[in-house]
Amino acid sequence: GRRERAEDHPRSLTMTAENAQTAMLKARRFAGILSSESSGVMAVMRQNSRWALTGMASYGYGEPEEPADDPMLEEFKAMRRRLFTWRNWDEVSPIAYLAPFLQVVRSVETSGPITGMALSAVHKVLKHGLISEHNPDAAEAMHCIADAVTLCRFEATDPDNDDVVLSKILHVLLESVRCPTGALLSDDDVCNIVQACYRIGHQSGKESALLRNLSRHTLREIVQSVFKRLPRLSDALNHAHHIDAPVPPHTPTSPSSPGPQEGADSAEGAGADSKDGDEPEAANTNKENEVISPRADATAASDEFTPHGEPFGLACVLEIFRFACSFISLDDPADENAETMCAFGLQLVLSSLESAGDDFAKHPALLTLVQDDLSRAVLAVAPAGNPPVLAATAATVLQMYMVMHHDLKLQLEAFLRVVLLPLAEGPKPAVPGAKTNTGQDTNLAESQRIALECIVDLCRQPEFVPDLYVNYDCDLERPNLFEEVCALLSRSAFPREGSGVGQTNLLCLEGLLAIVGGIADRSADAPPVDGFLVDGEVDFTAPSVNPSGGGVGSGASFDAKEVWSAVDGGADAASGMPGGVQRAHRLRRNRDVKRRLISCAEHFNKSPKKGLAYMQEIGLLPDPLDASTVAKFFKHAPGLEKETLGEFLGDPKEFMVDVLKAYCGTFNFTGVTLDKALRSFLDGFKLPGEAQKISRILEVFAARYHEANPGAVADADSAYVLSYSIIMLNTDQHNPQVKNKMTLEQFVRNNRGTNGGSDWPRETLEYIFEAIATDEIKLESTDASPALSQSRWNDIVRGCATGKGRMMTAVATDEACMYDGELFGIVWSPTVSAIAVVFEHPVDDSVLKEALDGFLGVARVAGHHRLTDVVDSLVGTLCKFASPPYASLDGNNAVSVASGDKVKPSVLFGNDDRARTAAVTAFTVASRYGDNIREGWAHILELTLRLHRMELLSEKVLENLGPDTRDGGTMRTLDGTEASASFHKRKKAEAKKNAGGNSLLRGFSQLLSLDGDWGGGGGETPMGEDEKEAEARAVRCVDACRVDEVFADSKFLESDSLTHMVGALVRAAGGKPAVPGEEGAEGADT
Repeated sequence: GRRERAEDHPRSLTMTAENAQTAMLKARRFAGILSSESSGVMAVMRQNSRWALTGMASYGYGEPEEPADDPMLEEFKAMRRRLFTWRNWDEVSPIAYLAPFLQVVRSVETSGPITGMALSAVHKVLKHGLISEHNPDAAEAMHCIADAVTLCRFEATDPDNDDVVLSKILHVLLESVRCPTGALLSDDDVCNIVQACYRIGHQSGKESALLRNLSRHTLREIVQSVFKRLPRLSDALNHAHHIDAPVPPHTPTSPSSPGPQEGADSAEGAGADSKDGDEPEAANTNKENEVISPRADATAASDEFTPHGEPFGLACVLEIFRFACSFISLDDPADENAETMCAFGLQLVLSSLESAGDDFAKHPALLTLVQDDLSRAVLAVAPAGNPPVLAATAATVLQMYMVMHHDLKLQLEAFLRVVLLPLAEGPKPAVPGAKTNTGQDTNLAESQRIALECIVDLCRQPEFVPDLYVNYDCDLERPNLFEEVCALLSRSAFPREGSGVGQTNLLCLEGLLAIVGGIADRSADAPPVDGFLVDGEVDFTAPSVNPSGGGVGSGASFDAKEVWSAVDGGADAASGMPGGVQRAHRLRRNRDVKRRLISCAEHFNKSPKKGLAYMQEIGLLPDPLDASTVAKFFKHAPGLEKETLGEFLGDPKEFMVDVLKAYCGTFNFTGVTLDKALRSFLDGFKLPGEAQKISRILEVFAARYHEANPGAVADADSAYVLSYSIIMLNTDQHNPQVKNKMTLEQFVRNNRGTNGGSDWPRETLEYIFEAIATDEIKLESTDASPALSQSRWNDIVRGCATGKGRMMTAVATDEACMYDGELFGIVWSPTVSAIAVVFEHPVDDSVLKEALDGFLGVARVAGHHRLTDVVDSLVGTLCKFASPPYASLDGNNAVSVASGDKVKPSVLFGNDDRARTAAVTAFTVASRYGDNIREGWAHILELTLRLHRMELLSEKVLENLGPDTRDGGTMRTLDGTEASASFHKRKKAEAKKNAGGNSLLRGFSQLLSLDGDWGGGGGETPMGEDEKEAEARAVRCVDACRVDEVFADSKFLESDSLTHMVGALVRAAGGKPAVPGEEGAEGADT
């Protein structure tokens, strides 16, 4: 140990010497920076007449001929005298060398060039890290910089020079937040910086485009830097400086400043002190001189530095986020400037989400802002905004989903059903003869494209499709969002009649392929599931058989108790369960119940009487009918037509009245105001038109409300009178045919003495009047895109508060695989149909390749889970496109083309990219998933024969397709001659029935020999170089199909697949090759 200490001692001395050397070099470098910057500032100051000297000016190293009396120059001199005496800069107070520069920045006597030089010096101090985080005065120094620069004042000269200075202010403010010591700024400092940056670019409304865009860029960078520190902030909410909300700028006489005059010597600042959150006053319209300042409280600022607070925290972050959200609004109609500012606000929000979106949910106050303020603003501006606003909205929605979707269940539903799905439908087809607005149609088409791109991007997220299915389609209270998204993509993937495949159609195809791709990726890691595919159509009149296992009626008869148990439990029971098999079974049961209720609702909508009888027949409702069970069905069944239900509930028959009372009893009105309770009650049905029915319904509602809130109203009659008055007020305020609207005083007078003989509290009536006047009680339709009213938004906010706004915990891959059967059953057929459309229209090669990858994706899922019908459908579709009409001709039969020339079928095939790629894909599917092919073997065999007729099976392929010698050698005809393997050398011979072996390849080889006798002959058609190259491409394509390997590997096929292959061979050998599906093909089985 003594030896170790002896060895370490020289090393420690060396390290100390190195540290001292480093500190000396650092001190020299820092001193040099400040020396050069101070010299520059002093030189520019002395060029101004105010600080000019009669003799040689001193720069701090000698006495001037005529000493300057100005205190700012004296401060620079004093700082320069001590500059090179400082050795340890971590112990030097930054105020000692910053004070002269900041004094120039704050002075109203300095011109723009002088202030700009001082700002450049401060920027260099921050950029080079002169202020260390370990310096005890670092926080005070950062506060002084923020305070001085945000209160920077200088004399206006010309707009260009003024813009240069303002740009430097922006750079300094950005660097002060972005540098390591920026974390020491206080809440007030950061809020002042944000407000100053905004005012620089938007104070007068006449700033240059460059300055305005630089201001916005700086704000985005500041927001990004602030939110990157969010993970290190606590939830403590301290008072923060209020950032003024965006207000319309005043109209100045000078485009470069907020004052009326220009070129004056000095002036006061630009407004009143706003440190306590007061609104900024107008700029110095009554001042004689013009001074530019980025802060509204410049006039009240003294030359002394104010004390700084604690480092900024969550309160500052909340204020900045609220400030960004305040831009997201549009008037109707919105001008271009408003839309630009709205898009800018969305960009600020997007920057914050990109920087720290994963940490938003850890701070409840910030999450509430996202769930309420931000989501409501986005939903309001997206449908009415222009494409740039919609693009920013779509990016924000996508980012919100990626970072916090578990807390935005209700908001995501609103985004999809109110914004994205309606816009993605696109403009309706123009009516013949009607006038069209070209500009509006262009915007609508662009909006459709943006909405579709957002939906497709969402579908590309691995967890999006399982999230939709689990949280919405399996929730009895929520719409079937996954089905709605698939239905939209399926409809829009097909071009309109008479038009080609456009970008919109291809986008929808991408969405479908993304869904299939996600299922395929999950299937690769999951074991095969027998009966994987779940049919979307269920026969509810028969015992339900669910091959996937679990859920209601899994191989058992219908049980009404299961349905009502699922209704009573709803999604809440499943949401509380841990992820896994048990939860999957519960959710699939909910999904099955939901299907049953939708089917019953459809029967009820057609005929209430027959619908109830149908539900009794299947056991959902008891016989005789029970009012409470019928009411429960009305409350929870999705898809009920509100008008039909309203007429039923308003019927005066005794049973209908009992149902009405039971239905009203399903609502919980405790602690809810009368107008909100009435909104919630009327949201489920449409009031009938007959006055007596309306009165009967309101009487039952009033009795239920009084029962739940006995202290809120005097009696049930009082609740009835006020409810009826609210209905009348709603009609009066929102019916365009009513010209003279009811006033508040009239509403109060009409309800005087109706609360058990007493007056209602005036504040109650004022609240109700304001709520109804601003938010109509509107019955939403049951269509896919309901409008978002204020009352519905209030329901969303209340749902978030009660926990209904949270999605279930993350769906793991093994659990998601249990839902993939139904997902695949919904999406595979429209996907294959949409891909087929691509083959029918001219498209780019990249699109064609993507379509073929989609085929393989569907085949991958179908093959993994043994879905033979799906694989057969794929093979049939591919063989159809790989077998154009000319492929049925003999190789020597030329085909007449449009130019009148004769072209061989093989040449046409070589020039047909679609046919070649479809052929390769078809044989790829057959090679990989041959065990799952049944009827598809007939299509594969027919395609092979057509390729053979076109002379595209090469000698090598034909040789490999020949029989093995171990199976008896080359097959012979009845006259003893060998059946040659070469089609080119074979002569026509009389077709005779073959005798011989039992090898499948021998049978296939003989089939090719017989196929040579079919079709006409003819001499060789001379070909040019282009035609030879095309035929060579065709041959290479067929070689890539590996036809011989497909049939050679048939010995490894499972028995069912092999049986169907042999059957296809037998049918094909019965004479002229039979095309599957054509008349007479069945007869070939003999």
